[in-house]
Amino acid sequence: SAIDMIRSDRVPALSGFVDFTAGGSGTFEDPRYDVRGTVRDFYVADEGLGQVIGTLSLVGQTLTVRLEAASPRLAVSGSGQILLTPYMRAEMTFNVSDTSLDPYLRVFQTDLPPYTTAVASGSIRVVGPLANLDELVVEASVDSLDVRLLDYRLRNEVPIKAALERHALRVADMRLVGDRTELT
Repeated sequence: SAIDMIRSDRVPALSGFVDFTAGGSGTFEDPRYDVRGTVRDFYVADEGLGQVIGTLSLVGQTLTVRLEAASPRLAVSGSGQILLTPYMRAEMTFNVSDTSLDPYLRVFQTDLPPYTTAVASGSIRVVGPLANLDELVVEASVDSLDVRLLDYRLRNEVPIKAALERHALRVADMRLVGDRTELT
C-alpha cells in the first residue's frame, strides 16, 4: 500500500510504497512483537532513497531496530536499540558507504549551488535519551569525503572525527586537501 506521510514545515514530505508482516505474542506487560517491512520508492521530498528494508523487534520495553536503504546514490545500514520508557534511551549505529549527500542536503538547504557534490563514507553513532536532546550524543566518523564545488575538489586526508553534544559540534580531527589547499 502507498504511504504519504503528514507534511510539516519542519519535516520534509516522506512517501513510498510499504509492504510488511507483523506477528507477536505475550501480555501487555511483557510484549513480544516482530515487524518486517520494505518501503519501495521511498522519497524524502523529491529525493529518492530507493528501497528501505527494516525489522523492528519489541521484547518488553526494548525495541531493536535494523534497517538498510539502497539506491544508485545511497547505501545506508543501521541497527540499535531504543528503550520505550519516557526518556527513550537509544544506542544506534548507522553506516554510510559511497553515498551522495548533496541531493539530500538540497532538501534542507534549497540554495545549495547546483554544481556542488559531496560523496561520503563513514559511520554515525547516537547514544542517549531521544526525549532529552541536551543529553543526546551523536558521534560521526567520516572515513572518506569527496566534495566538488564547480571544478574545485576537496577530500579528506584522514578520517574526520566529530561529535554533537549539548548543542555544540566538536570536531576532533579534520584535514581537507585540494589543489594548493590544506584545511586543518
